[in-house]
Amino acid sequence: MDFSFTPEQEALRRRIEAFCKKHLPRRGKQGPPPAEGSDGYDPEFHRKMAAAGLLSLGWPKEYGGEGLGRVAMAVFSEVVGLHEAPVGAVGTSVGLVGQSLFMYGSDEQKRDLLPRIARGEIVCALGITEPNAGSDAAACRTKAVLDGDVYRIAGSKIFVSSGHIADFILTLTRTDPNVPKHKGLTLFLVPTNLPGFKANRIKTMSGWVVSELQYDQVPVPPSAMVGGLNQGWVCLTKSLGEERTGLGGTRNMKRLLGEMIVRARETTPNGRRVWEDDTIRRAIAEFATKLEIARLLYYQAAWLQENKLPFDIPAAISKLFTSELYHECADVGGLVLGPEAQVTAASPSAPLRGKIEYLHRHCPASTIGGGTTQIQKNIIAIRGLGLPSGKE
Repeated sequence: MDFSFTPEQEALRRRIEAFCKKHLPRRGKQGPPPAEGSDGYDPEFHRKMAAAGLLSLGWPKEYGGEGLGRVAMAVFSEVVGLHEAPVGAVGTSVGLVGQSLFMYGSDEQKRDLLPRIARGEIVCALGITEPNAGSDAAACRTKAVLDGDVYRIAGSKIFVSSGHIADFILTLTRTDPNVPKHKGLTLFLVPTNLPGFKANRIKTMSGWVVSELQYDQVPVPPSAMVGGLNQGWVCLTKSLGEERTGLGGTRNMKRLLGEMIVRARETTPNGRRVWEDDTIRRAIAEFATKLEIARLLYYQAAWLQENKLPFDIPAAISKLFTSELYHECADVGGLVLGPEAQVTAASPSAPLRGKIEYLHRHCPASTIGGGTTQIQKNIIAIRGLGLPSGKE
């Protein structure tokens, strides 16, 4: 078993590293403060990534990509996570909607939209969750009714990442209420400039900004349908598998680990370095070990996907492990900083620029977004291990 990267992938890593060092501001040992009130989107940085050909590394060249495969996209995510780059719209535009169009969009949709996503000209989002349909996405109540030569969409979505900045929303709708709930769903790519559409910003507990979307009889042509009439659930499960792959890995935790180690070595409360506490050293070591496991699980899922092998279970394992690891990261940070872990980034004296306090508020979302911990466990147990569901 070879865990090494190819020379091409190592060259790509160096290329992305050089890009981040050139286009991100100098951040010092402790990096940037938490993205309070942010949606993770920097239009200028997004356009620079597009101009450098980094947005769609894994896509075929005919659609504006470089044809480097899924592992290359994982390398990109790892490096920008290490640099804590503002890439929120990349995950929704490229990883969710772009990949969905690539898998089951029409030829016209691919020709029209994929190159524009790759060039950074448009931002896309995925509208699934509703006020009364969270983990049970098939309980969707947003309706799409054929009215002459258009479908009219009515309903609402909530907690949509990048929804308020998006040009298009890939929207899950119910087109047939008379069949089992998983069978009457259809996806539509909805331009956000259409009459009847409205997006409202929602600031979450962590300070991260998501969206509530309202559809008031929004008219879309049949050509906006993605994947076929009443095929939404089949397509959506593929999209969510793609998303779970992208939600694994170490993201910004590897950088934060390094910052915590520096802090533990340098801080001397009561004349004794934090690093000298056996409990804290052990916690840091265990967290570092799990971080490496998360990294390997992430690349395993990406490699399987690139080689067209079943990856949905490994992707669920990777997503589950990483999202739970965020909680441990916050806990280890609390051990290292002690009471100072509660100091927010608003204070000039906040250790690690308030990242641990921010992480304690943010980590609950990591076990919800992209599929809750319970959903991932169900996928692993039922589909992966063949265990009976609770209904049997």
